[in-house]
Amino acid sequence: MANQTLSEQAQALGSTASFGPVRLAFTAVEIVVLLASLPVFVLERRQPCVKHRSWTLNLWAVFWTIVVNGTTAINAMPGWVPYRSFPLTMWLRGVGLMLLMPSFLATFLRQYFLLKLPVLQAQLLDHRTVVDPDQYMSVSKRLSRVKFLSTELGAWLFYLPNAVVVVAIEVYLLIFADFDKIALGQPTTLTLYNGAVSLIEVIVAAVVLLSYLPRAPRENFLIAEQFYVVTFMIVLDLVVNVIWTVVPSISDVNDIISILTVFGAAIVDLCFPLWLLLSQPKYKNEWTPRKSSSRFRGETRTFASMSRDYGQHSTSNDDSIQSITSPKGVHRENSSPLNTVNGSTKTMPNSTKTDPTTASAKAKQLKISQIMANSALNDAFCKYLAREFSLESLLFLEAVRNYRDRLRKSSVQPPSIDYVRDLSNRINQEFVLPNAVNEVNLPRKVVDKLMEDLRAVAAGSTSVRAVHIYDEAYEHIEQMLAVNHLRRFQASDLFKAVSYSASLA
Repeated sequence: MANQTLSEQAQALGSTASFGPVRLAFTAVEIVVLLASLPVFVLERRQPCVKHRSWTLNLWAVFWTIVVNGTTAINAMPGWVPYRSFPLTMWLRGVGLMLLMPSFLATFLRQYFLLKLPVLQAQLLDHRTVVDPDQYMSVSKRLSRVKFLSTELGAWLFYLPNAVVVVAIEVYLLIFADFDKIALGQPTTLTLYNGAVSLIEVIVAAVVLLSYLPRAPRENFLIAEQFYVVTFMIVLDLVVNVIWTVVPSISDVNDIISILTVFGAAIVDLCFPLWLLLSQPKYKNEWTPRKSSSRFRGETRTFASMSRDYGQHSTSNDDSIQSITSPKGVHRENSSPLNTVNGSTKTMPNSTKTDPTTASAKAKQLKISQIMANSALNDAFCKYLAREFSLESLLFLEAVRNYRDRLRKSSVQPPSIDYVRDLSNRINQEFVLPNAVNEVNLPRKVVDKLMEDLRAVAAGSTSVRAVHIYDEAYEHIEQMLAVNHLRRFQASDLFKAVSYSASLA
């Protein structure tokens, strides 16, 4: 009889939630923003402000947020959901909620490994790591694991086991749920489970986030701010919901806070990267080499002439590595920026006192090659690229410089095919091949040309000099660094600190 009374009471309800029109309006806005974001994120998925946000998982989470909000909204509209259809909306809401909540922890774990990635990459630049094959191999293996866990696929790897478990339990509880009690707002095993899982998932995710993000270097894409805002909003919603279970009289307050916080979290999750895509200079992935590039067939320029064109001087491998990392106990002598005047290269002594106005004018003329020639600037640039998750580009430039230097210093001239193959294989396996541990963003045509030239050298062709094989790839990555990072680096605190120190020298 009691069950029949509950059933009659549930059937008499016009709606099972409040503020239906407001909920519908907010859900409609979420749908519009999601539909606007989806094609943008797909087209711009290689832009750092998108790809470092686990964008596929974020879109997935926002979709299920809309499902949860939408089912609650239609249940809040009087007469919209007949009694017999109410369980269906609860199935959609329950499964959607369980598919949504694990995304927080997965996203934050992926970000942890993404921040750890440049730390290991920097170790590959350490002189002691380079000269020790076993240590280099150990770091490379750890780097391979961390790189996988820092990818979009890694985020889904964290997400799926968690989601499968909580959804399986949710389905089991839904099968035996008392939907009349749920409609009347009475506690059930299902509603208690939904509240507990949501709270646990978000609190654990917040603890993980706070365990590393406050100590991490601030990067350029406002990821930290986005994570903090979204997490705060969801935690606030869940805490107020817990208070409501103890103090039912705050039902309306709980509903208002829930509507605003969940809506705000979804909009922030989508609009932060959209705003950055519109407000920041576009990150370029392609660049057309100059016609004067040294990549023309049959060209036999010397390394010295090539260095003048790039505005750099040749260094030994040890010096190149020290110029980036400046490991403790190692000091690079006579490191200073270079100026090119009338085709010749001259050194600017570090001991010269610099007027701030003069320093600013020189900074505007700064090139990647000049940064790589100066240990202090190089170290600052390395730290800056680590913040932007682009350190592999600098690693590639150093590897190519080392490759050229070793070919020039080879005791056998021209170097043997086997020697060239051994040196080039290491570069290709680490930087060029798909899914390489430090894969750089080279256009397909540049990679195809590189492989064609390597095959020509292996076949004994004299039309391609081994020392010039990586010229176009080097120039492409150097230009991409200049276009995408140099201006922001020169505006960063890292660069200003080095410039200020130089002005006091």
